[in-house]
Amino acid sequence: MAEENHNGWYNKIFSAAYDPVMGLVEKNALAARRAHLLSPLKGKILELGCGTGVNFGFYREGAHVLALEPSDAMRTQAEDRLARGDIKARIRVVPWLLGDARFDAAVSDASLDAVVCTLVLCTVSDPAATLARLKRLLKPSGRLIALEHVRAKTEFGAIAQNLLNPMWRHLADGCQLNRDTHATITKAGFAAEEKSDFEFGLPFISGVYTHA
Repeated sequence: MAEENHNGWYNKIFSAAYDPVMGLVEKNALAARRAHLLSPLKGKILELGCGTGVNFGFYREGAHVLALEPSDAMRTQAEDRLARGDIKARIRVVPWLLGDARFDAAVSDASLDAVVCTLVLCTVSDPAATLARLKRLLKPSGRLIALEHVRAKTEFGAIAQNLLNPMWRHLADGCQLNRDTHATITKAGFAAEEKSDFEFGLPFISGVYTHA
């Protein structure tokens, strides 16, 4: 979750089911990529929409993470993970949004070493505006980390995603199935330092981006 605060009854059900439902995908497609992307990070890091805290165990010593999560149910699970897990990084979980006065007081422009977006840019209401704000927050040497499902490259796949998206969006608590996230990232002024495309039920990107 990132910019919209989903705290209704369905969010509680969705949050409780999220980790079990995603277990197979995590084991076979995402966990190794999370480790590759996150374990090198050090310094001041913003994680946008930390969900249940799946990323927390992949950060290492030297990482100081401010993890935003507006969903009460998701945030409770993330805090529980912090309390019970062997977490090496320093992580603070907060209910803030980008633009919240508390966020603005805590994070200044050009102050972040990294911004982490994993399975979250599909949910923000305005991806272009969100990425523009994140770019301003990053140091000139800072990196945007992205692990996201994306729009299919084939015409058939893209049409199928468009048809399924209205139902998907409601069932997945606001997640948009058909966003061309890599294109949106590059249009926001980022360049891919490394990027890979892969599929596991859905097409995904895994990448490290810098200021273009």
